[in-house]
Amino acid sequence: MIISDLKIKKFRNIADMKIKPCESVNIIYGKNAQGKTNLLESIWLFSGQRPFRNCKDAEMIKFDESFFINEISFSSFGREQTAKYVVDKKKTVFLNEIRLDSIKELTENFPAVVFSPSHMSLIKDGPAERRRFLDSSLIQIKPGFSNILSKYNRNVQQRNLILKDYKAHPDVLGMLEIFEDNIAKIGAKIVFQRLVYTDYLAKSAREIYKGISSGAEGFNIMYNPSFEVEDIDEKSLEKSIRIALIKNRKEDILNCVTSVGPHRDDIEILLDGVSARRFGSQGQQRSCVLALKLGETAVLEKQTGEKPVILLDDVMSELDEKRQDYILHHLDNYQVFITCCDPTPLLKLKKGKAFFIENGTSEEKDVSSFG
Repeated sequence: MIISDLKIKKFRNIADMKIKPCESVNIIYGKNAQGKTNLLESIWLFSGQRPFRNCKDAEMIKFDESFFINEISFSSFGREQTAKYVVDKKKTVFLNEIRLDSIKELTENFPAVVFSPSHMSLIKDGPAERRRFLDSSLIQIKPGFSNILSKYNRNVQQRNLILKDYKAHPDVLGMLEIFEDNIAKIGAKIVFQRLVYTDYLAKSAREIYKGISSGAEGFNIMYNPSFEVEDIDEKSLEKSIRIALIKNRKEDILNCVTSVGPHRDDIEILLDGVSARRFGSQGQQRSCVLALKLGETAVLEKQTGEKPVILLDDVMSELDEKRQDYILHHLDNYQVFITCCDPTPLLKLKKGKAFFIENGTSEEKDVSSFG
């Protein structure tokens, strides 16, 4: 996929910006708090995913303004396309000038991968962040996966309501069994897809981490279900979830929550067989997240047949020169947008475009003229 034009209006601190990126590396540089990350975020919105800084649409409107409009031209899956993202009291999204019923329709047309410092939460925070990472990646490969997740979550919510009501109305047991059956069937589909994806991701990320670290440590990820698994197929997983729900029913009634299922699963990130979260250094943890994100890129390309655009926010700041060189080499043949304060490490490429960002404005620079 290649982005050819981007127009940003009244978004964050950007009043009115137009850029024409190149097909390779686009260096977005300048001092902090000038709008570099805002530019990346404006692109990421077209992936149909939630903002990577986890905010509401209204919070992205420029101060003292009432709306924002972002427009983009790009080629993907063998066709030239356009998209428009408007927030003005409500959100309206257009693809090829046709208004979309759901923003999810963008996802299957705009493959993208983003890395930002906020993604360190994959290591540092709880299981919810890691589940969200898996599910977001799967939605780009299988857009229908989003509907499966929504259906599953509705059934869990219904079971939780019945659990709260059970003490006063024990006759609701029959309804409890109906929702447990749904949770087991739908949950098995989710876990199976996550397991398959995790296997693909682990293979790609292991090789990437090996390159980033020059083979210093062995990297791996493992999917950890919240229930006992006998065999990895949908029928067996469905049976295992159903057994776990029944086994935990008494405790769930006491706590009024569903304690097992894909909404409680996790992935473990390991370095030389031990937890990167507990024992990894800051640099190792950052390298783990980079390996996961670049691994996500490789899997997305392989599964869809389309190269995703790569958005890297402040990725070089804590990497030594060897790791920087590996990352830059690995990005060959992709369109990349990469932010930094000091563009010096990136200028060794002697290719691409550079955009100097100051106070929400952009000025294109000739990369070959640096240094």
